[in-house]
Amino acid sequence: MNNAVHGSAVCRRIAGARDLLPLAGAHPGRYPALLESAAPGPSARWDILFAFPEDRLMLGQDGMVRDASGHDRGAHFLDALDVAWRAGRDGQGDTGLPFTGGWLLYLGYELAGEVEPSLVLPAAQATYMPVALALRCPAAVLVDRAEGCTWLVAEQGREILLDAMLRDLEA
Repeated sequence: MNNAVHGSAVCRRIAGARDLLPLAGAHPGRYPALLESAAPGPSARWDILFAFPEDRLMLGQDGMVRDASGHDRGAHFLDALDVAWRAGRDGQGDTGLPFTGGWLLYLGYELAGEVEPSLVLPAAQATYMPVALALRCPAAVLVDRAEGCTWLVAEQGREILLDAMLRDLEA
């Protein structure tokens, strides 16, 4: 198997569309989120298993944003995300793939108050769910349902992650 460089990512194509759910379940720390297409048709082409999270921004119920080390990043999630995103931007360019490294986002309903402060939102329910979460993932496993193949992608300089993902898929 050969690696190919696409923009600022290194990619490896594997024949066959792999089932990513068992891999996500077996290694949740390495593979924190799976976006899986359920509907048939051209709008449901890609499954994405995000891999090897390195950093995190989380807006908790207490209204504070913290990174993966627990350091306070202020009270505005979107501002903290913008700073982190700009710091890691490297002009990836179009690869034809839906993800080649970057941020995975979960944005809860309550985050709307940060976008539009004049909204009167109901009080958040006591829960362990964050209001917003961003995970910095330099790699992913992609299934292209249209082409019937699987792609391993990693940012340049992280090629070693391709081998780790392949081992996990084969295990």
